[in-house]
Amino acid sequence: MRIVEIFWKVLKPIIGATLGLIMVKKFNLFSYFSFVPTEEAFNICITVYFALAEIFLEEICVRLVRWIQNQFFSTIDVTLYLPQSNPDTGHNPEIRFNSHDSAEIRIEIHICGKRKHFCNSKMIFRHLSFADIQPNYRSAFVYVEKGDYIINLQQLFGGEEKRTENTHNFKMVLSQCPVDGDTSAKLIPELSMSKCSRIWVHLNSNYVNVRTVNNNGGYN
Repeated sequence: MRIVEIFWKVLKPIIGATLGLIMVKKFNLFSYFSFVPTEEAFNICITVYFALAEIFLEEICVRLVRWIQNQFFSTIDVTLYLPQSNPDTGHNPEIRFNSHDSAEIRIEIHICGKRKHFCNSKMIFRHLSFADIQPNYRSAFVYVEKGDYIINLQQLFGGEEKRTENTHNFKMVLSQCPVDGDTSAKLIPELSMSKCSRIWVHLNSNYVNVRTVNNNGGYN
């Protein structure tokens, strides 16, 4: 979609100028206004028509892009947030381990698209050097492998093959390992899928900054 957007930015003013010239040639509205000087009518008209043509093309572009996205592309929104707070993709929260060396992160995944785009796809949260991720046995879609927290995205569609929209919520529990000094890292969702499928999927996400706690219960 990025290539299409760049191509359209270059093409739009050319098409707009062409439409504007055609409209001026066919009908010059300002030539009928007595208060507009005859020698200025063309320049004023072409300026207005150019602007109207660009507005018209922009509206068509917005609607066309939306239609193309809904028909051929899939989107996935991943929001990491803290317990007792609301999901907000625009906010990157910070989480700190409590005195029991544990921390909890909530994950909301909103998918809008087709199941075939997510064939054999996974959402991966890589393990942190100073924390272990606890397996979540309550969800059939989640498992921990080599320390990574993995969500099977294909299974979130169930047996639905057509375009669908659904939201799932998960819980990740971290257990702090022994550390010495100030330690922090960003936990960022990583989309794992084939290169072919990745073309059709757009990912929106935030991240969470994880910080350690010292042995006395204070924060590093």
